[in-house]
Amino acid sequence: MQQSTDKTLEQGVYCRESNWDIVVIGDGPSGLIIANQCALSDFKVLVLSKDNGKKWTNNYCFWKSELDVVRPPKPMQNLFNECIEMVWNTAQVHLRNTTRVDIDAPFAKFDSLKLQQHLQELATESGIQLQTGEVTTIEQLPSHSVVHTVNCTYTARVVIAANGSSSNLLQYSTFPKPGYQIAYGQVLDVSNFDIPWTLDTMSFMDFRFPTKHHKFFQSPPSFLYVLPLSTSQVFLEETILATRESVDFEMLKERLQLRKETFGLGDAPVLDQEFCRIEMGGSLPKTGRTLAFGASAGFTHPVTGFQILRSIYTAPRLVATLKEHWSADTETLCTEAWKAIWNDTERRNRKLYLLGLDMIVRFNLRETQNFFEAFFKSSPEARASFLSGFGSTQAVQSSMWETFKHADWTTRAKIVQHSSQHPTALFSALFDQLSNLETS
Repeated sequence: MQQSTDKTLEQGVYCRESNWDIVVIGDGPSGLIIANQCALSDFKVLVLSKDNGKKWTNNYCFWKSELDVVRPPKPMQNLFNECIEMVWNTAQVHLRNTTRVDIDAPFAKFDSLKLQQHLQELATESGIQLQTGEVTTIEQLPSHSVVHTVNCTYTARVVIAANGSSSNLLQYSTFPKPGYQIAYGQVLDVSNFDIPWTLDTMSFMDFRFPTKHHKFFQSPPSFLYVLPLSTSQVFLEETILATRESVDFEMLKERLQLRKETFGLGDAPVLDQEFCRIEMGGSLPKTGRTLAFGASAGFTHPVTGFQILRSIYTAPRLVATLKEHWSADTETLCTEAWKAIWNDTERRNRKLYLLGLDMIVRFNLRETQNFFEAFFKSSPEARASFLSGFGSTQAVQSSMWETFKHADWTTRAKIVQHSSQHPTALFSALFDQLSNLETS
């Protein structure tokens, strides 16, 4: 689709086949998802990454029913289904020693390396070029953009930044301040150990801890996340759901070791480690000629930290918009594309999620336990809608109202107190929902 716009520029040297419809910067899951979606719609696509082909080591998990909700085009749907490594039929939440919640909804995990391999293979089959290059600047000309790397220059009608949170290729406001989900995990060899988990059940949140170490687990509160991988391997992760404090991974290592000892796994061999720091909340990127996708676009759920399904969900919508407006001028094309990246409903919902994030980062351990005790008393439908990020604004409001309704008076007071920075969002979540109940 790209028409030649070859010019002599002072910066950089044009590389072979330097003219593209779309240049995607970043070859992580989100970058390859949007690149493949573009190529399936006959766009000529280049993917640039400074660490081209670097192995994906993070665990990408999701509620399995959500993959059916997002309904990507068939080639992509088949690819994602083929890359599911594990499915647990039940998820458990342990809020206290005597409080357990069973979530009867399948929870799934992608095989990260298989997902990477399949997306790369599809990219090659679709004619996408995957090249190594660290982008230094992006020059905006009336009809196209010029992407400069250290050694090469590329022209494209559209540039999409998918190179992680707070991309250096985009502009962000300093408010609201982001939180961070911070976690340290280990894959253990449990061949010679008795474990309390079965292969069909994962532990979504386990706040139980050794009583004698009560003070050590108080601030910031963290929980244990458990994925039984086989009869001989289990993945354990100590997770701080959201914080704005500075956290040392050594503290999480120590907490995880204490939890392992309570399960009799203190000496279990460690096969692998994961260090995870996910930016949550914060501002959305400012709109402009360079588009954003994935974590760069703020797709990370401000409360759960999940992101990959949001990319799968949004990619077809963005590509359809690009095709529809491709014949328009470039400013109009990019303006319409931003509307597809974040529609009005998603922007409204994000304000409500930021309210939830602001509460969570301020709660101590007891307040966190009380809050989630109320949250998990809400209906399964309300919980699922809130956690997925794909629900209507009314559904998100309903979930927040149900949590508030089930909370004890102390927790209600804390919710109101901690919502002082988002009074409009609190009013929307609670009072609009009350109005809906009265008129229904």
